Amino acid sequence: MTTNFSSFEKRLNCPSCQQSYLVHNIQISKFVICHKCHEFFGTDGTFVKKLDRLKRLKKKQDQVLALGDSFYWDNIEYKVRGRGVFREKGTSYQWEEYYLYATDHFRLLTNYENNFNLYRPSPIPKEIIDGGNLVQPDSLNFEGNYYALYNAYWTTIGSLEGEFPENLFIENRSLEYVHPPYVLLA
Repeated sequence: MTTNFSSFEKRLNCPSCQQSYLVHNIQISKFVICHKCHEFFGTDGTFVKKLDRLKRLKKKQDQVLALGDSFYWDNIEYKVRGRGVFREKGTSYQWEEYYLYATDHFRLLTNYENNFNLYRPSPIPKEIIDGGNLVQPDSLNFEGNYYALYNAYWTTIGSLEGEFPENLFIENRSLEYVHPPYVLLA
């Protein structure tokens, strides 16, 4: 059965260039990249950041998924609504992140050299938030499980396209905690 995603659509204009943009899920999407002027703006019309030097995304034939692709996971239809290429600051390797939307939630799919991880959003554990800033404990307890700090790094954005449920420019610091086979990202 195909899901009717059109009931969540809303047309917005970029606050910089006035380019019309169809936001595919206004309930989830809070930020959009204008495909004309590359401004990252809020779906409430607020300006966030002008992206002057974003690299072009890989050619379509090199992409695993393209914007608008759909598929089913656990009998739920998902559509690719956002895509980005990221790298750890000070390194040369990069990975892709795909924002997969259902009608009422999203998932994050990451791809590094054809190794995929699927994430579901969870609240950030209070142990790693201090006055709105990320702190870095060596371990934490989340939903009754012990997670150990695996990696901490700063990310840089290579390219973005589409719509996103969060402001990707607020905090570019990433913390990875593991409780195999589970990973917490903050």
